Amino acid sequence: MDGVAIVGRGIIGTSWALVFARAGLGVSIWDRAGLGEAKIISDLQASATSLIGTNCAVPPEAFDRIRVHRELRNVLRGARYVQESAPEVLALKRELLRQIADAADPGTIIASSTSGLRPSELADGVAARERFLVVHPLTPPHLLPLTEVVPSPFTSEEVVEHACAFMTEVGQTPVRLLRETPGFVANRVLGAMLNEFFHLVREEVIRPQDVDTIITQGFGLRWACMGPFAAMDLNAPGGIADYLSRYGGIFEKVAKERNASGALDDALIKTLAEAMRAEHSLDANPARAALRDRSIAHVREVRTVVP
Repeated sequence: MDGVAIVGRGIIGTSWALVFARAGLGVSIWDRAGLGEAKIISDLQASATSLIGTNCAVPPEAFDRIRVHRELRNVLRGARYVQESAPEVLALKRELLRQIADAADPGTIIASSTSGLRPSELADGVAARERFLVVHPLTPPHLLPLTEVVPSPFTSEEVVEHACAFMTEVGQTPVRLLRETPGFVANRVLGAMLNEFFHLVREEVIRPQDVDTIITQGFGLRWACMGPFAAMDLNAPGGIADYLSRYGGIFEKVAKERNASGALDDALIKTLAEAMRAEHSLDANPARAALRDRSIAHVREVRTVVP
């Protein structure tokens, strides 16, 4: 990609600017509020101050690649990729995306950072909608590489592939969703976990401060090194299928208690087991468990739990 345009300079837009500038790209930022280039560059530098001396640091010369413009058309000139990060208001985003599509160069990929609005909703009335998709980061993307790439039913396959490749190029880790769904995947999973915590606090099962401890001193340590399916695969001698045959009933009971239907059945267990075994044989699990243990120990050694 030649240049990148940032449209929407809030927390997410600022973080995206650091991602792209750190990767060596020219970045143009839309300054709708008229703050001026000096102020915006100063704010970006302040955001990056805490990273100095880490492997996520933004080199000083990266800020020389950032330009700020008051006019939207000037931000879009020469940009081959646009990251829209305006507030999460459907009508506002739709209108802004229409303006972007009308003013952008032909072939420019237009991506939205929306946290949950479906791309087919956003692209209603947008010209060249085959070049539009959602590229949803976690906050802040300059530190959390996971990026959901969500096409609409009419997004070009070539655009999806280019967006995934571009995210990899700038240091992100793209995960392509096979189809759009409200809230995408990351926020649906987060929402399911938070909703259960909300219930347990309301029911006086646990204190709010202990909810955070369950993550920081428990699952968070393990999830820093491996995902939940991989973890289950190591938590029973026969792998994930064995684990779910032993403990899957817990998840079914919780679902029924919340008047929901559980998702676990024999077909899904088979799918999960086949996916795990395609990556690693059961014979490799003892070595994987040893690596997990050492990785968790390293995380405990270097991390700081933020109050």
